[in-house]
Amino acid sequence: MTSPKLKMKSLLIICLVLTSTAAIMSAQQKTVGRKQKAVGRTETYPPHTSLTRTQTREAERRLSDLGYWTGAVDGVFDPATRSALLAFQKWEGRPITGQLTLDELENPKLKQAALSWNTFVDN
Repeated sequence: MTSPKLKMKSLLIICLVLTSTAAIMSAQQKTVGRKQKAVGRTETYPPHTSLTRTQTREAERRLSDLGYWTGAVDGVFDPATRSALLAFQKWEGRPITGQLTLDELENPKLKQAALSWNTFVDN
């Protein structure tokens, strides 16, 4: 015969295992199709308009020249590039969309960064 304490411990362990399994499965289903941040929160990124990789690289370089950290200047619109774009939009009082568009690429402030870079390279 088993003691009542052993039965209670066994029942408690089974309940904990079932509860934690259900919580893990629920969390995994919520992150499908989303990017997970390091702290465990999830965020869905809106798609940006289709700029070429060269245009995206140019925007990254311009943002970087203005002091916004973009990560690698590689032409990939990744979370670091999006963060830099959001910071730029907030600082310049532009609509905060997080989307890299031709309008953002042609922004006078970003164009000025390109002009100063070209002047530096030409000299």
